[in-house]
Amino acid sequence: MPAEARPADDEPPDALPVEVVTYLGVLGDAIRLAPADSQRDAIRAALAAAHRYRMNGVTWDAIARALGHPPDSVAIWRRDEGGNKPAPSPRPAVARSTSLESAPRLPKPAGPTTLIRSTREHAATDLPRFELRSAFVVGSLVSTSTIGPPPGGTTRRVLVASGDPRPGSNQFGLEAAEIRRCLLPAGIEVREVACVELVEISHHLDALAPAVLHLAAHHASGGVAVGFEGDLLWAEFEAVATAVCRARFPPRLVVAGLCDSLALANLLADTIDAVIAWPDTVDDEQTRAFAGMLYRALAAGRTVDDATKDAALALKMRWPGLDGPVLFGQGATPPVR
Repeated sequence: MPAEARPADDEPPDALPVEVVTYLGVLGDAIRLAPADSQRDAIRAALAAAHRYRMNGVTWDAIARALGHPPDSVAIWRRDEGGNKPAPSPRPAVARSTSLESAPRLPKPAGPTTLIRSTREHAATDLPRFELRSAFVVGSLVSTSTIGPPPGGTTRRVLVASGDPRPGSNQFGLEAAEIRRCLLPAGIEVREVACVELVEISHHLDALAPAVLHLAAHHASGGVAVGFEGDLLWAEFEAVATAVCRARFPPRLVVAGLCDSLALANLLADTIDAVIAWPDTVDDEQTRAFAGMLYRALAAGRTVDDATKDAALALKMRWPGLDGPVLFGQGATPPVR
């Protein structure tokens, strides 16, 4: 007898169940029937549902057929959700920030807060004027603050999500390895997602409910380099912040390991209890060193304020001209217990 035909490589061996096809078909119909001012919401709902099946190995072509829309249209929706913009011209330097002199001054918070400053290098860009909530600079060090115990739904887990390393030739894997080395002995679980796609961020947060999200990515000319079906997508800060904040269980702490990320921290501040961001360019060695000191202290039960302050002092000793990362928001208790 002839050998049984194998399924095509781009299709999963098992088809979507009829109830799933029906469900996705309803969402596809909702997109067609939605008024113009609500169509984006319908598309987001469909993509959120579709992504659950994509993570189980179902191809986007199969999902598009179930939705009843052309695969090209679904790809455009996903690209639009990622805030795609043309990639800037290649940068010769490896980098992730701007000088503190060009960064906006931070207002004094009503409550306790922590803050330091630092750099990951890329071509300098003019930062827009924006207000940072609950943060202020004290010399080049820190003030005081903490994060309350994780709410129901967050776990004793850290999610390390890295972007596309190609534009800056970054070594995000070494940074993730340093975080693992610091946290695993303390029994804190570390999950890693390399070359993360923008639409995946909220789904990973929902699935894992981490207490801490560590983002490592290249930022240049207002865009964050993330993945997109094996290609490169330049996502705006607004799109990244939306992906994080719309999760059902947002993390208590976000560490934004990318250059010039104060504007991103500002967008996250209303939802995330504490955010650490860099006001200037910063390279892989500096962010890796900071991550190691920060997570060792957090694993030992230190507050975010104390951990950030200690790391800031060490960074200034190792790199005297470095402006360290800024921590603002609530930071009075350890984010992971």
